[in-house]
Amino acid sequence: MADIRPFHGIRYSEQLGIDLGQLLCPPYDVISPTLQEQLYETNQYNIIRLELGKDLETDSGTDNRYSRASTLFNSWVADHVMVSEREPAYYLIEEEFFHVGTLRKRRSLLAIVKLEELSSGVIIPHEETSPGPKADRLNLLTATKANMSPIMALYRSQSSHLRKMINTKASETPSSQVSYLNNNIKLWVISQQDQVDIIRVSLRDTPVYLADGHHRYETALRYRNTQNPGTSSEGAHNFVMMSLLDIEDPGLIVLPYHRMLYGISNEIRNRILEKIREFFDIVDYSSRPEDIPGLINSFQSDPDKSSSHQMNIGIMKSPGASFQVASLKESFTPFSPIEKCHSWFLSKKILEPILGSQETLVGKGLLTFTHEATEVLKNVSDDSCQLGLLLPPLNLDVFEQVVKSGSRMPIKSTYFSPKLPTGLVLNKVE
Repeated sequence: MADIRPFHGIRYSEQLGIDLGQLLCPPYDVISPTLQEQLYETNQYNIIRLELGKDLETDSGTDNRYSRASTLFNSWVADHVMVSEREPAYYLIEEEFFHVGTLRKRRSLLAIVKLEELSSGVIIPHEETSPGPKADRLNLLTATKANMSPIMALYRSQSSHLRKMINTKASETPSSQVSYLNNNIKLWVISQQDQVDIIRVSLRDTPVYLADGHHRYETALRYRNTQNPGTSSEGAHNFVMMSLLDIEDPGLIVLPYHRMLYGISNEIRNRILEKIREFFDIVDYSSRPEDIPGLINSFQSDPDKSSSHQMNIGIMKSPGASFQVASLKESFTPFSPIEKCHSWFLSKKILEPILGSQETLVGKGLLTFTHEATEVLKNVSDDSCQLGLLLPPLNLDVFEQVVKSGSRMPIKSTYFSPKLPTGLVLNKVE
C-alpha cells in the first residue's frame, strides 16, 4: 500500500560549530509574531528564515518572503551550512519530554512517502482543511522546492522485526542530539541496507493516518499536479517528507483544541447554551470554586485516561468565569464514529446551527483555538472572551475509527504534542 522510502536528507552541518538548539523552530502554524522575532534574533542561520520569513513593506510578486527563503536556502546548501546525506537514509528520532509531570519518550521514523490521492485509502486524513494555510505553504514549496518540516503521520505495524530494529538502533550512540524547548531530541541515521529493508517491508502494507500536517499534504499533492505530467512517477515531486509514529507508541500524546468565542451578544450566548442543554446534562460548579482547578486540569489529562465513550464539555462564560460541565445525556447514543468526536459534535450539533461554519467564524475573528485550558480561563476571566468551551483529549481508538470510516473532523480537532521542530532534516523535491 504505502510506498515509504529512505532519502538524501539535508541537515545542518556539524562544521558550523553552532548548538543545533539555536537553529530549530516550531512548525509555521504555531509561530506567533513575537516568537518569530525572537527566533530571528537567536541566530542568523535559524530555520525560521525559511519556514516563516518576515513580510516587508517593499514586497512584490517577485521579491517576497518566499523568494527570499529560496535564495537563502540555496546559498546555505552552496556554502555547506546545510549538507545532503551521502546515502539514502531513514532517520530515527527520539524525543524525551514531560507531560503532566511525567517523563515520556516518543519515537518516530523520518522518511519520504509517495503521494497518493486522499480517496485512495492509502494516505488517510482525519481533519478538514482551510484555503489560507494551503496557499501559503504552496508558495513556499514552489519557491524553495523543499519540504522544510515533516508531516506527522501514524501507522499500525504488526512487525516485531521493526520494533526490535528500532529498539536496537536507539541503544546506539545517536548521530546528533539537541536540547530544544526543554525536550531532549536524539537522531540516528539509518542507511544500512538490512535495516532499510526491514523498515520498507514492514511498512509496505500498512495504511498511513495523517495526524498533523493536512495542509502540507494537500499542498504537496497540488504541487505534484502542477509538474510536467510527462515526468516520471519516480520524480522527487511525487514524494513528501513524513514523520511516522506507531499508533501504539506510549509517548504518543493527543491533546484537544479548546474553543473561545468573542464578540457575541448575550442573546447568542444563551442560544448556544440552550442548544447544549438539548443534548447534555449540565452541572454548575460556580458555587464550588475549590473544584474548578481540578476540573480544568481534567481537560488536559493524559488521553490514555480518556474513555472512548465519554462526551464531556467544559463551559466557561463571562462575566465571572463561571464553570459548568456538560455530559452527554444517556438517551443520546452516537451512531457513527464521527459522532463520538467532541469537536465534530460541538461544531455540527451546537455552533454551526446558530453561528454558521467554523471557517466563517474564524475569518470574522469570532472564534479562536488554544490547546491550553488556562488560556481559556484567563480570557474569560478578563471578559475579553464571552464563552469558552473546553474539550477533553480524543481517545486514539476513536481517532482510528473515524479515519477508517472515511469521515473528517473539523479543523483544530487534535493537537499532537509535542510538535516536532522544523530544521532537523529537510527534503528536496526536485
